[in-house]
Amino acid sequence: MINSRFYVNTCDETGPGGGSSGAIYNDGNTFTLTLCGTKITDNHASEGGGAIFFVSNDRSGHLIIRDSFLSNNPSDGFETQGYPGIFVLADGDPTVDNSTIE
Repeated sequence: MINSRFYVNTCDETGPGGGSSGAIYNDGNTFTLTLCGTKITDNHASEGGGAIFFVSNDRSGHLIIRDSFLSNNPSDGFETQGYPGIFVLADGDPTVDNSTIE
């Protein structure tokens, strides 16, 4: 995603298979999501990942956030510690360069 904006999106479903990701949802195996110059603000998820829900089932995927701004993206259910609004299962923590996540 290059120079994109996600603003005031909501996922209000609950239960298995629903309620995750207010803005970006990725679920699969070997893949990489790179954000560059992207702004994600004021999104909401009733489960996980108010901004980003990223699951690499085989834990080989990568989440990269560069030159981006993520703010006020609450997750009512769960998120990855230290990354507000993000839930990630991948090959390690997200790579974050020159970005704000709050």
